[in-house]
Amino acid sequence: FGSRYGKRVRAKLVKVESKQRIKQKCPFCGKLGAKRLSKGIWKCSKCDKKFAAGEKAKYTGRFSDAPDEIKELLDKAA
Repeated sequence: FGSRYGKRVRAKLVKVESKQRIKQKCPFCGKLGAKRLSKGIWKCSKCDKKFAAGEKAKYTGRFSDAPDEIKELLDKAA
C-alpha cells in the first residue's frame, strides 16, 4: 500500500484478512482444522471434508448463534 489509502482502511483490511486466515472449528469432526479455500468454501485438514459457510469466517452476522438455537429447539422437541 505504501502511503496510500490511509491508516483506517489498512487496519480494516488487516482485521478482515486475519479473521479469514485463522483455522475454524469443523462442523463434521468438531476439531479446529477448517481452513478457507476460497470465497465461502472451507476444507477441514483433519477429516478432508469440504463445506460452504461464511465468506470470511465460518459463521457470520446474525447466523452466528444459529447452531446453538437449533440445538435448543431439538432438545425442547425431544
